[in-house]
Amino acid sequence: MNELLDHAREMRHFSTRAERLVWSWLRDRRLLGLKFRRQHIVGPYIVDFFCDELQVAVEADGRQHEAVWMWEYDSRRTFLLNAHGIEVIRLSNELILRDPCVAYEWLKETLTRPSATLSRCGGRGE
Repeated sequence: MNELLDHAREMRHFSTRAERLVWSWLRDRRLLGLKFRRQHIVGPYIVDFFCDELQVAVEADGRQHEAVWMWEYDSRRTFLLNAHGIEVIRLSNELILRDPCVAYEWLKETLTRPSATLSRCGGRGE
C-alpha cells in the first residue's frame, strides 16, 4: 500500500496538461459542489479523479489508451471498478486540450445524469 500511495503522490506532482486543466474544474468543489480527489487510490488502482459522494472516477486518457493492450487493460479495470459500484467516466486528453469548453460541459452533463456507466468522450468507443 505504501508503494501505491507513493506512486499516487508522485503522479500528483507530474500530472499532464489535460489533468491539470480538469483538476482546475474539479478542485475546491467548483463543479456542481462535488468534492473530488486527484490521483486517488481505489482498491489496487489509482484513478485520476474520484468523487466519493457519487462513487465516480473521472479519467483523462492520453493517446496511449488507444493502444489495443491498454484499451483491454482499461476495460478490465473499468469492469472491476463497476463491480465495486464505481462508475468510470473517460475524457480524451485531445478533447480536453482542443476544446475544453465542450469537455467541461460534457463532464458536467454526465455527472448530473442518473447513470452513465462506461461513458467516454473524445476517445475510442464514441
